Amino acid sequence: MLVADLSHQSDAEANCPEVITEDSKKTYKGGCTDKSGRTWFGTAITEEFSQETSSLGLIRYEGFGSEFRQARSSPTGSCFPGTAHARGR
Repeated sequence: MLVADLSHQSDAEANCPEVITEDSKKTYKGGCTDKSGRTWFGTAITEEFSQETSSLGLIRYEGFGSEFRQARSSPTGSCFPGTAHARGR
């Protein structure tokens, strides 16, 4: 999943996309370009719901994605609409 891939960012890149943490919810907001030149857009919201024996995770994509353009080439990128659910023990 795209949001999980953001965990490797360095401190210098950590502000793009912007990450807002509220309790068990994280919101990733685009509208910026990171240090490597990747343009981020849209919003992704992750939330974890813990229960005694398992947890449930939710990722809601609202046009969240990124685009990278190198000199003399077409842009490459991904955009994710919709919702993903995960259940674990």
